[in-house]
Amino acid sequence: MLDDDARELVGRADTAFVGSLHPARGVDTSHRGGSPGFIEIVDPASLRIPDYQGNSLFMTLGNFAIDSRASLAVIDFERGRLLSLSGSAHVDFDADDPRQLTGGTRRFWNFTIREWVLFELPRGVRWELLDASPFNPPQPPK
Repeated sequence: MLDDDARELVGRADTAFVGSLHPARGVDTSHRGGSPGFIEIVDPASLRIPDYQGNSLFMTLGNFAIDSRASLAVIDFERGRLLSLSGSAHVDFDADDPRQLTGGTRRFWNFTIREWVLFELPRGVRWELLDASPFNPPQPPK
């Protein structure tokens, strides 16, 4: 279960990286991003991530359909930390989405946390926010 510090980091994240696995093709890592707070904390052991319209390759979602093992890396750009999570994922391809959190795709994937660790990044790692993606669906108030 996530502690308060990890929940706060997830709650303000605007980017993450997801790892998935296919038994014949190997591992895949993909970027996921959105407006801050796009990752919903359902409860201390599960997250819900909207799947926006993308390149229509569905590598990650297809991998989840075959092998539910998953990983998620959430970077804390402000404090120079990384939250690394492992667990399993399940995709909902036709979810109710009255708040339009998916930008119209009606797809979410649910991540069940098995283990997690929050650690400091090397001190030399630096970045600068230039601009948010104009393709992020607007986040309605909760």
